[in-house]
Amino acid sequence: MGSLEFVRIYRLKPAEGKAEQLAAVLVELADAIGAYPGSRSREMYRDRADGSYVFAESWLSEEAYAAASADMPREIFAPIMAVIDGAPQVTTLDRLTYDGRA
Repeated sequence: MGSLEFVRIYRLKPAEGKAEQLAAVLVELADAIGAYPGSRSREMYRDRADGSYVFAESWLSEEAYAAASADMPREIFAPIMAVIDGAPQVTTLDRLTYDGRA
């Protein structure tokens, strides 16, 4: 089996009074990630139960993600770290089914 498309999911808790700022910097991050080869999609959600944000990025392959990560400047994450409470929770998922969307 070749490289699988996979998804990285980040759960981020906004610092007190910083929810709108977190949403804005996540949009900026999504735009920046979208410029890298192999980036398929970026989505953002807000958990109704606890107000945390969920940022999901889908990649064509783990190799594409690794190449983008190596090239991506670390300072791109500073605005996010400034408006969250604690470290992000990160999960990596392999896509096992494909729904036919490009």
